[in-house]
Amino acid sequence: MRLALGQQVSAVGGLINAGVVYVKGAYVPLALAALMFGIVAQKADATTLRLAASTPLSSYADPLAIDTGNGIIAAVFDALTVVERGKLKPALAISWENTSPTTWTFRLRPDVVFSDGTPFDADVAVSFFEFIISSDAFVYPVAVEAQTIAGISKVDDLTIEIKTHRPDAVLPRRLSKLPVLPMSIWAEVGRTEFSKNPIGTGSYRVGSWSGGGSGGVVLTAVEQSWRPPKQIEKVEYIILTDPTTRLQSLLSDAVDIANAIDVDAIPVVEDAGLVVHAQVGPIILAITFYNCGVEPTPMKDVRVRRALALAVNKNQMVESLMAGVTKVATQGGMPGVVGYNPDIAPYPFDPDAARALLREAAYPPDRKLVVGVFAGQFPSDALIFQQVAQDWRNAGVDAEFRRIPFPEYSRRLLSGDWADFDAISTVWSHYELGDVSRALQRYVGAHPTPYFCVPDLIEDLANSDAEMDEALRDQKLQTLMSDLHDLVPSLPLIQYVSINALGPRVVDFQSRIGAIQFEQMHIAID
Repeated sequence: MRLALGQQVSAVGGLINAGVVYVKGAYVPLALAALMFGIVAQKADATTLRLAASTPLSSYADPLAIDTGNGIIAAVFDALTVVERGKLKPALAISWENTSPTTWTFRLRPDVVFSDGTPFDADVAVSFFEFIISSDAFVYPVAVEAQTIAGISKVDDLTIEIKTHRPDAVLPRRLSKLPVLPMSIWAEVGRTEFSKNPIGTGSYRVGSWSGGGSGGVVLTAVEQSWRPPKQIEKVEYIILTDPTTRLQSLLSDAVDIANAIDVDAIPVVEDAGLVVHAQVGPIILAITFYNCGVEPTPMKDVRVRRALALAVNKNQMVESLMAGVTKVATQGGMPGVVGYNPDIAPYPFDPDAARALLREAAYPPDRKLVVGVFAGQFPSDALIFQQVAQDWRNAGVDAEFRRIPFPEYSRRLLSGDWADFDAISTVWSHYELGDVSRALQRYVGAHPTPYFCVPDLIEDLANSDAEMDEALRDQKLQTLMSDLHDLVPSLPLIQYVSINALGPRVVDFQSRIGAIQFEQMHIAID
């Protein structure tokens, strides 16, 4: 079935120059296809970029939600710091220093204003952080990043001091998740109205919404921003949840970028003379073995977990299902992330050794292994889960993969309610902080709702987070990753890859996982 799909899509590229495309089992004129998908190709403005995005903006541009808004939050707001490709960089703060075990001093960027002209300074920063550590902010998901902050004070107009409850080496990275807001405006209009008409220090402001965010949004340039756009004055987000529709919109010149295209669409884009941008990011797709419940489960036996890891052919996943655009994951971290251990090798594909371990562990042959998965986070992840299930069956384990709808998956994620599953699909996500510490909390039991519990390692994680010497801390985390790898808390599968298809007008495409950096890009002018 997958081959047939690939053949159909490949036909698009071969016929695009003839003005026809393959739609729902037949070849139709390109203009008709555009109408069928609700896409109207208009002559593009020389400074307007058109993006077909995959996910509706359910929370508008809410800066304190966990939803990154298809990169809109990054375009509109700034935090004190930013993490790009695992590296911690200045943003609204130009430097920082750990002046005592529990004190951080941040020097703020001068001459910064919000999009409404309000100046950004130490008073604004103090006001925001006083709010984010208050009880009123407990309802906001990102407030967890401020949980170690005990207090904040102004040193001078461009300097602030942050006190923590305990030594926190990760604080500068955590602050990258907290966009600094003008609290006087937030308090006046409230969260909902502010999210619809946000005021930030970023390169763009919201111009208009379509369908309450479900249809899209228009961003317009903020010329007085400290990071003004090089050329692109307007960004039009068009929400098209179906990947085929996004592909057709690009091929019909209705958009300049098609976000999150399928792996099968890559040859189509290339056959049409367009560019595919595949960016491997610091997120690892994994199957995690849940062992935190009190009920007896085979997942408490490391021999069973190791057998399940050895039974899966990850190289085949990369080559056959991912067209070679990503890599096999060796561990929960990846190169460029603090704590990544280069000495860890991936679990090899060895089904014979897997069967031997299962026999040694007396794994019941009639025991059904139940796995809860949420598909749609990774390209081809549904096919990947199918292969894992088949590989396990080939090793003698009957596995039932149950797909969990996103609302249900989110509920379980927040509550830790995984007791009816032996394993779950998870991600080791590091793109937010560029550091393995956050993910490790769920895999050692230090998080309120963990996946895997190893009480002996919780103190090791706490000690690493209190280590201010960067090199020493990195080494401590590498050791922790190695110890945990031997326990097989999860089966790391592949590294995440973000696949965007670019039209001929896009020049100098720039992105990081979760955000396209429009302000650094250009549009080709005819």
